[in-house]
Amino acid sequence: MSNRKTLIAQAINPVAFVSITDIGLQHGKAENRIDSCAESALDHIKGFPVLKDVSTEDIKSLRDGYSLAHKEIYKAVTYAVINGQYFPATPEHLANKKVEKIEATIDYAMSFTANQMGTDFKDNPNLKAVVEKVRKAHLTYISDKLGKLVDKAEKILRIRSGIKVERKVVLFIDTMKKIFDAQEKSVKVKQSQRGDATANPEKYKKAVEAFWQAYKA
Repeated sequence: MSNRKTLIAQAINPVAFVSITDIGLQHGKAENRIDSCAESALDHIKGFPVLKDVSTEDIKSLRDGYSLAHKEIYKAVTYAVINGQYFPATPEHLANKKVEKIEATIDYAMSFTANQMGTDFKDNPNLKAVVEKVRKAHLTYISDKLGKLVDKAEKILRIRSGIKVERKVVLFIDTMKKIFDAQEKSVKVKQSQRGDATANPEKYKKAVEAFWQAYKA
């Protein structure tokens, strides 16, 4: 097994899985917990999973929970401020008390309101870029997790309603037929209306015929 891990994986589970079977086991347990979360959200949050029907207070509570979860795994970067530029601090920077430093934590980045982001950093665009990077990562995490909870809850509702969800199998030849049909129209338009010298309906027709002869051979 490869020992490579993403930063998030390292933060969540610093201990390597003991086997491929263990990966399946732990993933299955995690999915069971997600199912439980979605079931609970459906049972206790009025209007869920239709977010526009959920109260502002409940949405905020959910987002606060995701915010706490992200803080548990987020590795804040300490920046060294050198000539107005912000660089990830090296061990030498960290040891040098004369070097100005800031720790770009989630709490620090999220302490600024949207209005402040537009006004407080006019004279310091480099710091603004640092803060925006942290804010974007945090807000994206929250939105993604909320979206996944909604998706899971919607799936549960379909199951509760007896709606069977099946994956539609699209055959390769059907996909190619659609592509060729669409391009047949396109090559005619490009030749007649757009003056495209490379668009030749007759050559295209022969090319398609050659493709099917070769593919069915």
